[in-house]
Amino acid sequence: MEINNTFGDGLVRINLYPQFMEDTKTDIQCDPQEEIAHDDGPWVVILYNCDCHSFEEVTEQLRLATGRGVSESWKIALQAHLTGRAIAYTGGETECRHVERCLRSIRLQVEMDIF
Repeated sequence: MEINNTFGDGLVRINLYPQFMEDTKTDIQCDPQEEIAHDDGPWVVILYNCDCHSFEEVTEQLRLATGRGVSESWKIALQAHLTGRAIAYTGGETECRHVERCLRSIRLQVEMDIF
């Protein structure tokens, strides 16, 4: 066991396994100009489960936002309910932004990401 306070902040850090830390590089260099994702898509809108909306509310908002039918919208809502999240929409960035805004308009928890 190794006790370390080399940071000068008053906190005591205890490394229980110093033998595993000897060769570990802790400085990670990131280029802020480096692009991580490409903008050519496809993009996805991910819907997260929440208990503050009824299935009917979520299904209707999905139908309005994505243009899908009630049955397909209900399946997406059910998947989000059972697994914690579901892909609500896949498409270009502009279309996904529209779907994301529509779903957030009733405070549904969503995020948009590149696939």
